[in-house]
Amino acid sequence: MTDESLLYDAFDDCLSRLGLGESVADCLKSYPDLSEELRPMLEAAQVTWSISRVPHHAQRRSRSRFLTILAHATARRSPRLNAWGLLFQRVVTTTLTLAVGFTLGTTGLYYASASTLPGDSLYGVKRAFEDTRVQLAVSPQQRLELEEQYDSVRETEVEQLLTTGANRNATVSFGGPFSSATSTEWHVGSFDVYLADNTQISGVPQPGFYVSVVALMQEGKLVAGELTVEEM
Repeated sequence: MTDESLLYDAFDDCLSRLGLGESVADCLKSYPDLSEELRPMLEAAQVTWSISRVPHHAQRRSRSRFLTILAHATARRSPRLNAWGLLFQRVVTTTLTLAVGFTLGTTGLYYASASTLPGDSLYGVKRAFEDTRVQLAVSPQQRLELEEQYDSVRETEVEQLLTTGANRNATVSFGGPFSSATSTEWHVGSFDVYLADNTQISGVPQPGFYVSVVALMQEGKLVAGELTVEEM
């Protein structure tokens, strides 16, 4: 039987590499002894992510507005085509998700990843499960509720890192309403985010606008890598 810890680490690494654009085959080359177990897990995860994924830029442009438009567009389709299309999408996505969930759940991977923080091994697994739950939402409203729930999780993770992980360098992502800014920092949600020379800023901030943040935790501070402003 494969050592579970080795499988955990290999799967987490491959998830990260898939997210960066590598193929399943390329990832498996690094783990020839685990390829038989990893391949179905990675292929199912890869296809699951590709189905029903809302484009990131559209989702963040205005989360609630986008979901409302999506619901209206869906309602305008032919009822028969719409029903069959949704049924097919639901069946395929659910089947793939169950395949991933069963494979990972039987090894305890899901439970092992549940309390991880950015920078931890298996954090990518945690995020993959969250993405899958969002994709399986049965309505725009449920999808929005899940996204808001995971926004809260991201905020809690950052708070934990700031409180207990001052010496950890980790990349974090979260979002929240913009409230104020100076020449050196922005206040987003509950956090002060410091600007660097290479910080990429998209959009013009206004109080209340939603800001997506990708930042690096450095010496107990959040140093912004990307700040994306979205009008609410």
